[in-house]
Parts: sequence; structure tokens; C-alpha cells
Amino acid sequence: MRSEFHFQTVVFVAVLCLLPGLHLCAQSPSPSLNPSDIAPETGFLSPSRYSNAFFGFSISLPQNAGLRELTLTLNRGPRDHLLIGFHSPSKDLVSFTITAREAPGGSKKEARKIVAGPDSSKPKETKIGGKAVWRSESLTKIGSRNMQTLIFSTAIDNYALKFEVISFNPEITAEIERNIEQLAFFDPSQAKVMAGADGKPYAPGASRFAATRIALLSPGSISGNVYRNEELGFRYEFPQGWVLMSKSPQEKVAEAGHQFVWGNSPTVQEEHEAESQCTRNLLFVTRHLEDSKVGQFNSRVLLMAVDPKCAPDSVFPKTVDDREAMQRIAKQIVQYFKIGAKSSTEPARVRAFNNAGRIMVEISQSFTVSDPAESETATILSSTLLMQAGDYWVMWMFAAHDKKELEELLNTKIFFDAPGASPVGPK
Repeated sequence: MRSEFHFQTVVFVAVLCLLPGLHLCAQSPSPSLNPSDIAPETGFLSPSRYSNAFFGFSISLPQNAGLRELTLTLNRGPRDHLLIGFHSPSKDLVSFTITAREAPGGSKKEARKIVAGPDSSKPKETKIGGKAVWRSESLTKIGSRNMQTLIFSTAIDNYALKFEVISFNPEITAEIERNIEQLAFFDPSQAKVMAGADGKPYAPGASRFAATRIALLSPGSISGNVYRNEELGFRYEFPQGWVLMSKSPQEKVAEAGHQFVWGNSPTVQEEHEAESQCTRNLLFVTRHLEDSKVGQFNSRVLLMAVDPKCAPDSVFPKTVDDREAMQRIAKQIVQYFKIGAKSSTEPARVRAFNNAGRIMVEISQSFTVSDPAESETATILSSTLLMQAGDYWVMWMFAAHDKKELEELLNTKIFFDAPGASPVGPK
């Protein structure tokens, strides 16, 4: 028996987290805070306040907003530092990050530059806590909803601080803005005192459990058009004649897969780091070596392993009728498998089915893609297949330019490595 239901998806371009629901296990710096050991990321965190011990500032945190700490560190370059970040896995999709960029000799100019953008309002200068602060905002229409981006930036010594809010919830945005406007600056040596009795030493992205765990997973092997992973207990037969984008799953596939999944959104670097912490790309194949036909998508398959510990709020369905579990996983997958900033043409279709004794979840959706340079529009049909394999989830992302080719991909075979097992297809 197969169970089906539908839900509306939200296309949110500025995703800061690979899978919603990531939790932070902060590694505490030394309580003594020796000045020589203090880095820009060194700070204190309490339920109501964040205090930074390097720059010397303190900010109240939004209450009752359902925000969770990000486990990610920024990877945009050696000059960038993530001080703290929050996100909301709810439909409001709020994110709030505080970052710092090294700008020796030009921090004031850099602070003004940070808030300027092609879609932002003209930067305005204001005073907060006795310091000059630049502010800008922008509004983006996503479906029937408005996504607001709010940026504040100020210079401290040779750094430019950036406070950024991206949100569909105007009330939470307003609360965070009020907190930014009430920033308190102080002598950094007083950070522990300013943090209060409940302020605990804090360093962002200190947990590396997921990254270590996923890094130990076997990348598998390829022979002909068959991918095999003995640790995960399956083999996959991709279409004959398709192009393997890397001679080995562990080489260059990550780059191709990252581009395929994320496109060129402004938060690509953060998403790429999230991917490396929680997923491992195993296989990436395309029908053609290059996109040879204008207006036609080059069909492809991306296979990866996912560490479910990165999504502690989701449990894999135990039956095809476990709709609550399916809905939780499907919403996370749809947010994860966005193809750049493409727009969905219809609600996602979700179903669960039994495949040779294994529960599988499939999420299907179509997208439109526009190429401004060529004034062409193409349609992408996609289907994401998910199954449980030991301690991991295995995920296939099929994407094709037409229904016939997508059906061909969905009929490719999966072999389960068990006594007496026979090849079965996803359908």
C-alpha cells in the first residue's frame, strides 16, 4: 500500500542551514580567558544575552522566537569570522547572524560597503552606543510572502562588524532590530562581568561530531555503470552511457554536487560547509558531458549519504502510513534540495512505499529555470528518493528535462546486499 499527501513548499533563497534542526554543542573556551588566547569568536552566551570578549559588545537575544543556534562557521575567506548565528526551522524561516571581517586600515569604509547591495535601500548612518553604524534593508517577494533583509554594520579597530537579519516574520525582525539599536559597547576585559552570572563561555561551530562521523563513512566504489557501497549495504545501477563527473566518488564530486544543489546563492559558502558536516556526496552523473542545448536542462543524478543526527527532530518513517514522520522529513528535504533560486511550478508530491522490505520516501517537484543571457526558460522535473541504511540516510536526487527521462531515472535499479536479494527499482 502506498500513502500520498501534498504540502505547499516555501522557496527561501537565503538558507543558512543544510537541514533545519541542527543543534549546537558548544565547546567552552578556558574560563580564565587569557588575553593572548582570545579570538574574535570568543564570547559568553546566556538565554537572554550574547557578549563578545574580543570586540567588547553585548546584545539582547530575541525571546519566544523559537530560534536555534547555528553549528556552522563561515568559510568565506581567512578574513571572515562568524561570532554567533541563529535560525528558525519554522515556516517563518528567520536567521540572525553576527559576523566580523578583518579590514586593516579601512574598517570604516568596509563597514559602509558591507551594507550596500544592488537590492538594498541606500545605506544610512546612525549612532548606536556612541558608535557610527550603517544600516540598509531590502524586501524580496517570495510567492505571496515578503522576505525582509536587514543589515547593520560598524567599525571596531581593524574589523567591520555585521549584524544581519533575514526573515519572513516582521514582528521578530522588529524585535531583533530593537535589540541591535540597544547594543552596549564596553572594555573587552569586562566581558565576563557584562555577561552576568548565567553567561557561559561560548565558541560558535565548536561541535564537529557530525563532520567526523560522516567523514569516516566509506565513499564506495564504481565499476562500469554500477556504484557500490558495502558499508551502506547497497548497489545502484545508473543509466548506461551517462557521464561520471568524477573517476572516484570522493574526488571532485563534492564541488559538482554542491553547485547542483545550491546554485550561486549569496550563502553558498555557508551551505557548502553545512553540506560537508552533515552529508557525503557519493555519486554525480549527467546525461551529457556539458549542457549542449540552449533551453534544455542536462539531466543528472546526485547520490549522497546524510547523517540523521544533524536532524534530531526527524525520525525515519517506520511504515508507509507514518504521515507525521514523512511530513517532517519531506519539508526538510525540500528546503535542502533547492536548485539555486529557481521557482517551483507546483506543490511537492510526497509518497512512501515499501521496496523489498525497506521503507522509501519520494518527493517530486518541478521547477522553472530562466537564463537572462539567452532569454530562455527551461523546466526541470525532479524527484528525491530517501531510504534508511544503517545509521545513515541515503538520498538520490533525480533531475530531468522531461517526464520520459525522469521515468527512466526512476526505473534504474537498486541492489540490496543481503542473501537472496534481487535488484529492485525505486518505483
